[in-house]
Amino acid sequence: MEKTLSLADKLNFLWNDVILFVKEGIAQGSFPKQISGNFKQLTRRDVADNDESPKLLPVCDSCISNCCSQLSGKVVLSLIDVARLVDSGHADAIDGSFRGFAKMLELYLETGNVSVFGEMGVLVSDQLNHDYMPSLKKKGSRCFFLSERGRCEIYSVRPESCRRFPFQYDHATKKISADASCAGLEKVAGDKERIEATKELLHAENERLKDMALLMLDAERVAAIGFASYL
Repeated sequence: MEKTLSLADKLNFLWNDVILFVKEGIAQGSFPKQISGNFKQLTRRDVADNDESPKLLPVCDSCISNCCSQLSGKVVLSLIDVARLVDSGHADAIDGSFRGFAKMLELYLETGNVSVFGEMGVLVSDQLNHDYMPSLKKKGSRCFFLSERGRCEIYSVRPESCRRFPFQYDHATKKISADASCAGLEKVAGDKERIEATKELLHAENERLKDMALLMLDAERVAAIGFASYL
């Protein structure tokens, strides 16, 4: 029996296909060259040389789960987050959609202004994400999936924003900062832990960049593989 692809698998296959599609489009002149910047994945070289972050690392075992129990904003979801939640049977925990973001991209198609393709840092900013993207449902100020024991009930499929918390990457300065609200931050002495934390942050950021590029360039196929109700 043929194995049914998960929504996450379909999303990854679509990403690879779109990369080839865009490369051909740039070569043929049907896409502006600026668009290639959307497909540049961040690496350690994209972190400022004078940035020694993360100097602190979260020690979650002894934490009281402030990050999940006292949410002042939203736990924003990208396409890959939505895919993982749907695949694991938690679609009912998704609140909102990408429709606002899609409207903004429609405006680009109408105006032909290519400047948006040079502003990926702006497109993934927290404010834009909060306004235009879906999020996890909450129970008051608590995350929908925070157990009474203070543990995440969907840890293996938790959103990318949770995976990288408390670290943030600034596209303008190329620096990493830590959210001071994280109660579990402690100093670390070795470089190995810092490198691993940096890799985790950049991976999460790259997932957001990939998702934004897909929504921008091929929303129709994104809808067709299983995201129609979120677009």
